[in-house]
Amino acid sequence: MTRSRWRRAGIGVRLLAAQALVLLVAAAAVWVVAAIVGPPLFREHLHRAGVPADSLEELHAEEAYRYATALSIGGAVAVSALAALAVSGYAGRRLQRSVAEVASAATAVADGRYEIRVAPQGLGEEFDSLARAFNQMATRLESVEATRRRLFG
Repeated sequence: MTRSRWRRAGIGVRLLAAQALVLLVAAAAVWVVAAIVGPPLFREHLHRAGVPADSLEELHAEEAYRYATALSIGGAVAVSALAALAVSGYAGRRLQRSVAEVASAATAVADGRYEIRVAPQGLGEEFDSLARAFNQMATRLESVEATRRRLFG
């Protein structure tokens, strides 16, 4: 995505991209830790269990361990990624709708329709505070406009 496109991207796209980046970093961290820490620990347990070092059994068990680890981590990361992307997609759409509603209401007020109000969306105190402040502004502008009409009437 080019820089100018990124600046125009909506909040939903930005949240989704941030979530994807977090997932990639987490998956890489899990993979690195599993690749560095897991095999030596597994090898130590094999030796404690009586499997001779550098034997065919040890090589086969380590290969099975790597395969099982890759499948387990890959599956867990895939399920986590789908869940995280679904949740961030849902949250992003809700945020986008709320911001679009306030923007639409602001356009209506700018066009002189002061009776417009924004309902609190239940997305947190910040958005509810924004809705209250917008409604307060619209009420005051409506009052000023009514006073102006009475004076010039």
